[in-house]
Amino acid sequence: AVVAPLLLGLGFPALAAVVAGVIGHIIAVTYGAVGTPIVVGIQSPMESVEFTRTAIEEGGMSVQEFSVEVAAWAATYHALVGFVMPLFAVGMVVYFFGDPDDRSLAPAWEVAPLCLLSGIAFAVPYWISAWFLTAEFPSLIGSMVGGTIILSILRAGYLLPDDDWEFPEREKWADHWVGSIEPGQSNGSNGVDADSPEAEAADLSGGEDMTLFKAWSPYVLLVLLLVVTRAVTPISNFINRDIFIVSWDGILGTTLSGAVAWMNVPGFWLLVSAVLAIPIFGMSSQEVGDAWKEAGRKIVSPFIALVFVIAMVQVMLQSGAHPGAPEVGSMIVLLAQTTADTLGVAYPAFASLIGALGAAMAGSNTVSNITFGAFQFEAATQLGLPRTIIVGAQAVGGAIGNLVAIHNLVAALATVGLLGQEGRVMRLNLIPLLYYATGVGILCMVFSYVLFPNVF
Repeated sequence: AVVAPLLLGLGFPALAAVVAGVIGHIIAVTYGAVGTPIVVGIQSPMESVEFTRTAIEEGGMSVQEFSVEVAAWAATYHALVGFVMPLFAVGMVVYFFGDPDDRSLAPAWEVAPLCLLSGIAFAVPYWISAWFLTAEFPSLIGSMVGGTIILSILRAGYLLPDDDWEFPEREKWADHWVGSIEPGQSNGSNGVDADSPEAEAADLSGGEDMTLFKAWSPYVLLVLLLVVTRAVTPISNFINRDIFIVSWDGILGTTLSGAVAWMNVPGFWLLVSAVLAIPIFGMSSQEVGDAWKEAGRKIVSPFIALVFVIAMVQVMLQSGAHPGAPEVGSMIVLLAQTTADTLGVAYPAFASLIGALGAAMAGSNTVSNITFGAFQFEAATQLGLPRTIIVGAQAVGGAIGNLVAIHNLVAALATVGLLGQEGRVMRLNLIPLLYYATGVGILCMVFSYVLFPNVF
């Protein structure tokens, strides 16, 4: 929803802008919103359920340590499979949106070295961050480090193609390539309603000039805050003290309980960095108010979805836990047993597809992890498979599903003024989805049975 209107402003057809933006987005999704799909989607649900929490503790680690391991394995899948996604995005654009009389992948091969280097420049710091820092940083660090490397290379004139490639003449564009916003136009020049999503997207082409460092400063500040609050032991211990923890015991008269260390939640530091960005950007009270209103408007839909999905999943996880309930296990345990029995030794090949299904339905990696994380954990337990590797594949699958998640595609298409083309984007994105799911499935089989069968 951010990249697509920027590409539209550069002259991309609206449909091409959405396809390229969604494909390029996938590798970062698992650690989006400062690690929310891992922290909220994996760690929190597994802490709240006795059978997962007990199994993890018996394995010699805490639930938090388990979720960090899951994040690291997810980054391994992404790095090994996803580093080619820049080339994939370029190939999709030049082939499907090039001259219809001369379709070819040759222009993509010309920039293949640059695309692959871009993927590697992102994937290496991304992977290092996931293994040696925490699940909150990979996407931020990968993009900042990788972006700096590639910009430096381009400014030095290296790896540039010999020939320029351009979209065909405007009259050759198919009608479904463009919506209500003409590529390259800014807000006010195309007659769109100023309050519409299309106008918001077009308005991104304008704005105040600022230095690259100033533009990145809130993100740099956020990374520093997160690193300090997690890596500096005295500070980490302080923010996890009892006075900063909100807890609930005996929920609804049951033995269930829960707790939140609110100063240790990534979202708290995201909020702090947003507040500190106000003086950095010299924002007026009007601009601050407008920004908060816009943020509030955009958070309503995901908030409603998350509240009810989390409630549904907690019912599935906690079912059978009340006194006098039949000792057959929770809904999640029964589903996992049936799936494990059906797929048997082939289960690792399908683990990421289960996550993709959840994300495709819900439009969220976090919701997919909440829904199927414990399910995958229990299935791996039933089959004697490495649980961190299987749940890591789930986390990657939740990202893959975003390629065809109708909720996300509607949002992205709205920003470029091209509603009603969700089906076309889904059909095109099935190509990278098939590649990604196949690659992760093969790696998961190899990791589970050949290379790392003895990890937890």
